[in-house]
Amino acid sequence: MKLLYIGICAVLIYALIILAVYLFQEKLIFQGSPLPDDFKFDIEVPFEEVYLDTPDSSRIHGVMLKSKAPKGVILYFHGNRKNIIRWGNLAAYFTQYDYDVFVIDYRGYGKSTGNRTETLLHEDALLAYDYLTKQYSESDIIIYGRSLGTGLACQLASKVKAKALILETPYHNFSEMLFERLMILPSKNIFKYKFNSADYIGKITCPIYIFHGTSDNVVPIEYGQRLAQSGNKELLKFFTIENGQHNNLNEFSQYNDLMKKILN
Repeated sequence: MKLLYIGICAVLIYALIILAVYLFQEKLIFQGSPLPDDFKFDIEVPFEEVYLDTPDSSRIHGVMLKSKAPKGVILYFHGNRKNIIRWGNLAAYFTQYDYDVFVIDYRGYGKSTGNRTETLLHEDALLAYDYLTKQYSESDIIIYGRSLGTGLACQLASKVKAKALILETPYHNFSEMLFERLMILPSKNIFKYKFNSADYIGKITCPIYIFHGTSDNVVPIEYGQRLAQSGNKELLKFFTIENGQHNNLNEFSQYNDLMKKILN
């Protein structure tokens, strides 16, 4: 009887864990923080704020970081934490290569508003791209994704024309990666967000550059390698940064030297 009771308790606890993951996955995945409309950003390069209205009456906020003599623009999809307070200065790194950089906050991040679904996030990414095409030639637009943002970058690059796609610490399939990493859930289908980049990368026709560190404990390098296996080998280059972690690749001379070659 005691063993039966223990078994029932174990099953109930497991069921509660599954339910909690399902109900709170938004907070698990999207760890952004909102900002008031009058918030003033402190970014190390000149910038201007941009607001994009969506078909569902939401609003996507971004910042356009300005270089001195732009030869193009980088559309920057950031990771899952914080907002442009953090990502604006990180993205400013690319202005040294004479590119403007357009960084958007996802719905619920910073000054962006609206309900969030995977479909809507992809639509917002296309909205940002369309905004840039009014100012820049498609052949001068580079799409960049970091961590969570690589899923948006891959899907967008498979739908539009771009000069190049740069992916930093990407995954092949977001829900599958979470399922494998958590090692306690019964199925990857518990996650609403799939971000199946492996389905899109083979459809991309521009050059693809992937950067991944060997010591990445957030998105281990194997997931970037699995993504690369689905890409066009003639278009794709995979750069392994030895001892690189999830958030410090730009501290390595190899990363900076390669990025200089790509962007120059």
